[in-house]
Amino acid sequence: MKQLLLLLTALVVSSAAMADTNISGYINVERFDIEGSEPFYDQHHMNIMLQHETDQFKFFTEIEFEHSAKFKAKEGADGDSEGSTDGDAGAGSDAESELDGGRGAVIVERAWIDWTLHKYVTLRSGLMLNNTLYLQNHYPSIINNISRPQIVKKIFDAELEGFRLYGEAKGVIYEYWQGRGSQNPADDTYNKGVSNGFALGYAGMAMNGDLDYSVKYLSGTYSVADNSTTSTSTTDVADDTSTGIELTLNWKNVGLWVEKGDRKSHKTSGATEADRTGIYATLSYAIELDNGREIVPFYMHDSYKDDSKHDTDVVKSAYGFSYRPVPNFSFKMEYQATAAYDDNTGTEQDKSHQWATGLVYFYN
Repeated sequence: MKQLLLLLTALVVSSAAMADTNISGYINVERFDIEGSEPFYDQHHMNIMLQHETDQFKFFTEIEFEHSAKFKAKEGADGDSEGSTDGDAGAGSDAESELDGGRGAVIVERAWIDWTLHKYVTLRSGLMLNNTLYLQNHYPSIINNISRPQIVKKIFDAELEGFRLYGEAKGVIYEYWQGRGSQNPADDTYNKGVSNGFALGYAGMAMNGDLDYSVKYLSGTYSVADNSTTSTSTTDVADDTSTGIELTLNWKNVGLWVEKGDRKSHKTSGATEADRTGIYATLSYAIELDNGREIVPFYMHDSYKDDSKHDTDVVKSAYGFSYRPVPNFSFKMEYQATAAYDDNTGTEQDKSHQWATGLVYFYN
């Protein structure tokens, strides 16, 4: 932990010394009141983002402190603490720290370099999020809803550790990516196999600029390697294929997002065959108030099915609003109803409700 904080401090100090390096980030705190459970608070994110760019290159990294990460000194072999839990381990101490009870996390969310090869072609290499609609816009300072749609990270793997070739020309959006294979619970398969895919879309404007829209199709393949703890082979035992369709429409103050995805596991060499499918859509209307204030009521539909876990369709409906007294601060409130339906009969099996509120501050 000490090394991480020293590295973080060095990054911030060195970045501050460069006039053309941007430091930004956000923090959000949420409260959930779920039917049948005690209400709880979650200091969800505190993120620091650094970006430095030249004419041809751009560097970006995002460090995330998630769920109020708490650390304690790691215990030694004799059961005694290697350092005091309050962080005062004494001058010159090499005491190490670990998460207290697995609470929270400190991670490098993204770290990549962009190389502009041509005005229509850019090569990105490093650790990045997948290029689906929600993950590229998932920041709580951008989206209006609090609850995350079910298909996020379940159709296309959340992370891409590899490269992405992308660009836009006359409204046509394209990209091709390749990286390590799908993450597997067995540690020995982490870097086995590969993932690759492409996306093709179009973005434009109409109605004298009152309407802007985009549509995109995505397809990806994820190899899942032999998860035997004794095998050193990288032979694939299954290939998951993912497809998705995205649509955004913004007409004056009305906004519409739609994202649909499917993932199929092709059974080979004894692997489990399973299908996942889901769709979510958000409809919003921005009401402009005086002095730059804004309130955005919204509705979200969210349905998801995973054959490998259950024979039910889970459908969520959420209503709420996001209030921005200033552009970089939001207060959110959301009500969500969740229902599970039998996949064969369509009979409702379970239903629950929850309320959520959140505060978000974004700085740059």
